[in-house]
Amino acid sequence: MKGSISLCLILLMASLPAPVGAADGPVFGENFGINVKNERITPAEAEKIAALGIGTVRIAINWNHVEREREYYDWEVPLPGWHRLSGDEDWPDYSYDGIIAILRERGLHVAVTLMRGNRFYTGPDVDTTDGGKTRRMWAAPRTPEAIDGFAKFAAATARHYSELYGPDAFTWLVWNEPDANTGFPPQADAAVFGELLEKSCAAIKEAVPSARVMGPALGAYGNGEIRHEFILGMFGRANPLRCLDAFTIHPYRPFAPETAVKDYRRVRTELLPWQPAKPVPVATDEWGYSINKNDIPHRVEIWRDFSGEEQAALMLRMYLTNLAEKFPLTVVYEWRDSGRDPKDYEHNFGMVDYDGEDKPAIAMMRYVWPELKGRGLESMAKGRSCSPHEHFFLFGPRSGDKTRVLAAWTDDEASSAVIEGAGEAKDIFGKSAVRPRRKAIPLSGVPVLVKLDHDKLPVIACKGS
Repeated sequence: MKGSISLCLILLMASLPAPVGAADGPVFGENFGINVKNERITPAEAEKIAALGIGTVRIAINWNHVEREREYYDWEVPLPGWHRLSGDEDWPDYSYDGIIAILRERGLHVAVTLMRGNRFYTGPDVDTTDGGKTRRMWAAPRTPEAIDGFAKFAAATARHYSELYGPDAFTWLVWNEPDANTGFPPQADAAVFGELLEKSCAAIKEAVPSARVMGPALGAYGNGEIRHEFILGMFGRANPLRCLDAFTIHPYRPFAPETAVKDYRRVRTELLPWQPAKPVPVATDEWGYSINKNDIPHRVEIWRDFSGEEQAALMLRMYLTNLAEKFPLTVVYEWRDSGRDPKDYEHNFGMVDYDGEDKPAIAMMRYVWPELKGRGLESMAKGRSCSPHEHFFLFGPRSGDKTRVLAAWTDDEASSAVIEGAGEAKDIFGKSAVRPRRKAIPLSGVPVLVKLDHDKLPVIACKGS
C-alpha cells in the first residue's frame, strides 16, 4: 500500500451499537432460500441444495394447471415439458406432487407461489404490453367469481400439501409481481389485487389455520424503483395486512444491495396506516444479480466489473442486508441459469450455469455457510471514520464453537479502509485475505470473514496520503 497509514484509533467495538443478536434476534442461515424453475430440478440437485445449507426452495404452482375441471383439483397432472422446447430431452417430466416430494424428501422447506388465471373463471387469453411489445397471455382473476375461484384453489392446494407433509413444511406466496401488466394481465389493478390477496390469504388460513402466507411479491423496475402507488392502491377496498405474515417485494436493482434498506423503510412507512397491532414485516421472496456481459454504467454505487465472484459476493451481501433487517424470508433468484446467452440479462442469474456447472456462488456457499450458520448477529455498524460505506457484522459463538466472526466489506470500491491487528481472515471463498507484508486486510466489495477468539476487536485503519 503506497503512502502512510493513519490509524483511526477507534476500536470497532466503539462504533458498534447495542447487540441485536438476542435470543429473538437474527441467526445466520435462517429464512434463506433459492428459487428453482419447476422443470429444472432433479433429485440430485435437490440433494446438492440441501447439502449447501439452503433451507428453503421456492417453486410455483399455476391455477390453470391444477383446476382443469371446475372445483376439481389435480396436482399429479403432468406439467408442460418446457425442457423439450430447448432440446433437453433427458430432463424428466414432472407433476407438482412429484416436485414437492423430491424437495420434502431432502428436508427442504417449500415456498410455493400460487398464481395465474384459469379460463373457466377468467375467460380466454388476452393481449398485454411488455416494454412496448404486445404479448398474448392468460387473463388474471378480476371478477368476484374469479377471485373466489382462485381463493378456493389456493386453499385446496395448501390443505392438500399440509395433509401430506404438515403445515410447517410450507410458506404460501400469493401471486408474483402483480404490479406489472404482464404479471396481472391485461392491466395491473392494485385495488382488485388487494382484494384477491386478502381473500386468498384468508381462505388458506381457514383451510390450514397455522399456515404461513406472504404476498404480494411486488417487482422493482428501472433502477430499482418500487411502484409505491400500487402499494397504496392495494388498500382501496381491502386490507391484506389483516391476514398476511409478511409483505413481500423483489428489490432488483443495478446498485449495491445495501441501497435497498431505504426502500424497505419507505415501504414500512406506507404500510403503517393499515398495520394490525402486531406489524407485518417486509420480506423478499425473489431477488438476484445477473452476470451478463453488457457494460454497466460507471457510477460508484453500481457494481462495475461484474464477474462470477462478484455475483457471489452480492448474493451474500443481499442476505446479510436482509438478515440485519430481520426479514422472515430471503429467496435468491435463482438456482440454475435460464439460458446460455452471455448477453441476455434473464439468462445469467443462476448459482450454477445452464448445464449445471458450478459458478463461484457455490464455492461461496461451501465456505461461508459452515463458518456462519447458526451464529447470532450480535452487532452491526457502518463505517464512521474512513467513509460511510464500510459494513461490519459481528456474529457470536455457537454450540461447540466459542469463537466470534466479523464479516466486513465496503460498497465503495474507492474505500481506503483496512483492518489491522486481526487474526485469521479469509475471503468468502476460503482464501487468505491478509496482505503478508503489512498483515492488513483491505476491504472491498467481496466480504472478508475474520475469526476472533478473544474479546478484543481489530482496529480499522485508513490509507493516508
